[in-house]
Amino acid sequence: MSKQFYCMGQKPGELRKPSSRRYRCLLTVVYAKYFRSVGRTLLATTYCGREQSRSQRTEEEIRKRRWKWIGHTLCESSNCITRQALTWNPEG
Repeated sequence: MSKQFYCMGQKPGELRKPSSRRYRCLLTVVYAKYFRSVGRTLLATTYCGREQSRSQRTEEEIRKRRWKWIGHTLCESSNCITRQALTWNPEG
């Protein structure tokens, strides 16, 4: 175990298991914050016992973030790969 547990005054064996539901919610929210993932945020809100009717709000959030990304990409220079990906048309 790390030194953190000793600094808190607890031995590694005395560490209590956190509430699994709350712990999973926190992990999901932290993961969503770190990776900026909307899908994970949806899982966190539905799992934590909030309203189940958040799918419409999530779809709106995804739509907003997509348009935000497109706007950001259009502001970049024309030789940037992400800008070229918008106009790329595969031959086939």
